[in-house]
Amino acid sequence: MKNILMILLMLFSLQASAQSQIPRTQLTSAIVNREPVDDLANQVEVGQDIVTVYFYNQTRNLKGQQLLHRWFYQGELKAEVSLNIGSDYWRTYSSKRIRPDWSGQWQVQVVLNNGVVASHNFSVVNSDT
Repeated sequence: MKNILMILLMLFSLQASAQSQIPRTQLTSAIVNREPVDDLANQVEVGQDIVTVYFYNQTRNLKGQQLLHRWFYQGELKAEVSLNIGSDYWRTYSSKRIRPDWSGQWQVQVVLNNGVVASHNFSVVNSDT
């Protein structure tokens, strides 16, 4: 019982640490002045044209490190984007162009030091069908 409690405490501590290092993530349709313009939440609508979406991160105390954004469609890795962190308070993002025929389940993972520290799941729906 004591070992289980210790493991749970360590997991909670790691999660709290990751949240304090990346206090904000957001899926958005655009970035203006290094800030997201809206919150797409969990659904992106596409029509006949390619749509670009952005995944924004605000970071704390990660100066000199590198984040990796992994974009998955239906479980298949579609893109990996390396993001260098330039100061202790840093805002960064990556983007993905989504084709109209890529409707379905998506996930963006934020990786730091080979571990996933945040992720965001969303659906892409075709508004023309």
